[in-house]
Amino acid sequence: MVLPIIYYPDPLLRQKSETITHINNDIITLARNMEDTVQHHNGAGLAAIQVGSPVRLFITCESGERKDIKHYINPVITVSSCDEFFQHNPKLPTDDEHCYPCEQQKHNHLKQPENILLEEGCLSIPGEWGHVMRPEYVSITAQNLQGKTFTVYANGFLARILQHEHDHLDGILFLQRLEPSRREKIIKSIKKRAKEDDYPIPKDTTNKH
Repeated sequence: MVLPIIYYPDPLLRQKSETITHINNDIITLARNMEDTVQHHNGAGLAAIQVGSPVRLFITCESGERKDIKHYINPVITVSSCDEFFQHNPKLPTDDEHCYPCEQQKHNHLKQPENILLEEGCLSIPGEWGHVMRPEYVSITAQNLQGKTFTVYANGFLARILQHEHDHLDGILFLQRLEPSRREKIIKSIKKRAKEDDYPIPKDTTNKH
C-alpha cells in the first residue's frame, strides 16, 4: 500500500525517531508499505518518519529496482575510509585505473575520510535540490526484518542515501545542511510554489520553518 508522504514544513519531520524494540507484524507491514511508497515515487530511499511513523527504520533503493530494496532497523552510522571500503568489498577493482574515487592514489596510500559536495533532493521536499557536504565513505550497522544484524560499507551514491536517510531518523533535513543562502532560496521557493498550488502543503503552513 502506498502511504502518504509527510511534507516540509510539517514539524513531524523534525522529530527524533524512537528505537524499535520488537520487530513485530506492524513494523514488517510498515516496511512493506514503505517499499510500495518509494517505488511509487521513484525514490532512492525513504525513512519511516516521512510516512508519519517516528521509528528508527529506513529503506534504500539505490538501483530503483524493488528486488534491491534494503531495510535498516535501528541503524548506527560512522564515517569510514577508502581503505576500509575496499577491505570489505574485495571483489571490486582496486587497480589505479578503476579505484573510484581514489584514481590518483596508490593502493598502499588510499586516502582517509574526506567530505565531498553533491546535490541532494528529498521526497518530503519535492522539486527542490541543494548541494550538501558529506563524507564519501561510511559504514552502517543495522538489523534487517528478520532481526539479523549486518554491516554495510558504502561509498558513492549509496553512502549519500544512507547518510540522508539516517539524518531523517534524527529529525534532520538536508535543508539544514545547506549553505544559509541556498536554504533561504529553497524556503522562499516553497512558499511561492505553495501559493501557486505547486507544492503539496496548505498555503497557511508555509511560514513555519
